[in-house]
Amino acid sequence: MSNLVPRDLPLPLPAPAWLLEFLLVSSFMLHILFVNLMVGGSLFTVFYQWKGKTDQRFEELAYLVAKTLTVNKSLAVVLGVGPLLCLNVLYTTFFYSANALTGTAWLMIIPLISGAFLLTYLHKYTWHNNSLSRGSHRLIAIFAAILFLIIPFIFLANANLMLFPERWGEVKGFFTALLLPNVFPRYLHFIAASVTVTGLFLIGYLGRNKDPSSIFQREPNFLFEARRSLYSLCFVITAAQFIIGPLVLFTLPSHGISGAMLGFLLIAIAMAMVLLKFLYQESKNPTPQLSKGFLRIVFLFTVIVAFMVSIRHMYREQALSAHKQIQKEKTQAFLDESAAAAIQAKSPVAEVSPQEKGKNAFASYCSGCHAEATVKVGPALTEIRGIYKTDTAGIVKWAKAPGKKRPGMAMPSMNHVQEDDLDAIAHWILKAK
Repeated sequence: MSNLVPRDLPLPLPAPAWLLEFLLVSSFMLHILFVNLMVGGSLFTVFYQWKGKTDQRFEELAYLVAKTLTVNKSLAVVLGVGPLLCLNVLYTTFFYSANALTGTAWLMIIPLISGAFLLTYLHKYTWHNNSLSRGSHRLIAIFAAILFLIIPFIFLANANLMLFPERWGEVKGFFTALLLPNVFPRYLHFIAASVTVTGLFLIGYLGRNKDPSSIFQREPNFLFEARRSLYSLCFVITAAQFIIGPLVLFTLPSHGISGAMLGFLLIAIAMAMVLLKFLYQESKNPTPQLSKGFLRIVFLFTVIVAFMVSIRHMYREQALSAHKQIQKEKTQAFLDESAAAAIQAKSPVAEVSPQEKGKNAFASYCSGCHAEATVKVGPALTEIRGIYKTDTAGIVKWAKAPGKKRPGMAMPSMNHVQEDDLDAIAHWILKAK
């Protein structure tokens, strides 16, 4: 496990850790709200538009939902910057390691988002013209919804992968990352939450248009029917979360579960049971209004989401605690080694004798062509001593502007060698023996 955890960057955090964690949790709540509305809205658009094939009222309802998509997807992207930055700062090496391991899939997020956005705008702005058949128009909505389902799946797989550094050695790309525990249960939980969030949003959003030509102004009973069906759907999905939730919990590796997390979870479950009761009551209301009943449902649901986001952060911190300790030790070891290297670099360098300097310079520049008593490319040192005796300046002069005294390759100029090195070489040759 320790071999897979990289050391951290030895840089101070730009703010206290507790503040960054608070910003991460709070900004993620806002971001995930609009991600839920984006994903859920695309699914509702496809569903209502498909029902509109036989009932024109649902075609109008689908258009109302589709108009919210272009706004919600933009807010989802803008509000995603904050939690992404906090995540990068607090879990830098874990987050980027997960991104590197999923490679191509992670890089595909930008083109996938671009494609989904373009399809959403195409779908919205070709609604009332005859440039596309209704069948083609529905296909655009389906393709956009598919892309909106894929994008969070990639994000979720990466967020899950960063929690398990001990498993990084098994991951060979995005699809092997999906084999890690908890990916699919968490994704199912996310989709269910997206449908519930969007359902509650539509309950409040539908009927706001007071234009007499609006479907809900023309047929008030259709508004009540739509709201009741949305309440019923939210009730069913919330009830299903009592099955999906334990599935998520039981597929989580136990080392990330803490007592505080379980305490928060029990409180969230208790509130969810109350929420279930309120949703059931409203689903049976023949004329559901935006009254106190709706407001208490929204408030209770918001508190539950806040608890769930906090639980998610608690699990992340607990799951990474041992790995962060390993990382801390590796980072400290790196800092200690760096400090030792800096001290060593500042210590005085031992003086090298002129003979040692000449010997080293000869080995670097001359030994390829000259040897002590053997003729290689150039003459042996014994021959050079016989010629120059004690004339070190003569050797330097010849080395800088050599001629050709014998057959074979002429000696190249040694002008590129510093003057003091040439002088040291000359002294070493003539005084070596």
